[in-house]
Order: sequence, then structure tokens, then C-alpha cells
Amino acid sequence: MLDTIWNLIQGFQIADNETNTKNVASVARSTSVSVKDLQRKMDTLVLANQAMWELLSAQLGVSESDLVKKMNEIDLRDGKLDGRMTPIRQAVTECTQCGKKIGRRNMMCYWCGARVEGVSPFSS
Repeated sequence: MLDTIWNLIQGFQIADNETNTKNVASVARSTSVSVKDLQRKMDTLVLANQAMWELLSAQLGVSESDLVKKMNEIDLRDGKLDGRMTPIRQAVTECTQCGKKIGRRNMMCYWCGARVEGVSPFSS
């Protein structure tokens, strides 16, 4: 009798572990897809940046030292020269449609969906 109960408990534990294994495998596949998607997007951004740089350099005569100087200037806006652009906390404004508070960089109100005019996602 005890053996039967023990075997049932072990059977439930094995089934539970198999389910957990399948869930983990699913998460791993999903994560792999997400990483590949991020890599594809990053590759596209790198390509676009290179194209923009070559256009600016050729058409406006901007030098590589000008580019590096501007990169460092932007990098230092948060007080740290760390190779990253850390966003400075953005100020908030009110939506003209619903009156809810939204970030100044938002081009649409996430409360009511109204389009916010005169906003640039690159403004500081």
C-alpha cells in the first residue's frame, strides 16, 4: 500500500517536472527569437547610422573628429562619459484632450490616444 502511494507521488512529481521542463524550453525558444529580433533591429540601426554618417560626411564635410566630439558632448549630458546616452528624466505635460499627465516626448497620449502636436522624440 505504501509503495503504491509512493509511486503515485513520484508519478505526480515526474509529470510536474516534465511540464516545467516543457515550459522552460518554450521560454528559451521565445527568448532566442527575441534576441534574434533585437539583433536584426540593431543591425538595421547600425546600417542606417553608417548610411547617415556617410551622407553627412560627403555632403556637409563633417569630419570623424566632429562626430566623436558631438558623441562625447551628448554622452556627457548625464555627467558621465560612459559610452551611453542615459535619458535625463523628462518633464511632464498635460494632454490637451483628456488633461492627464504625459511625458513631454510622447507623441500620443497613452490615456486617450490623442496626438500631441509639436513633440519630437529626440527633444531633451
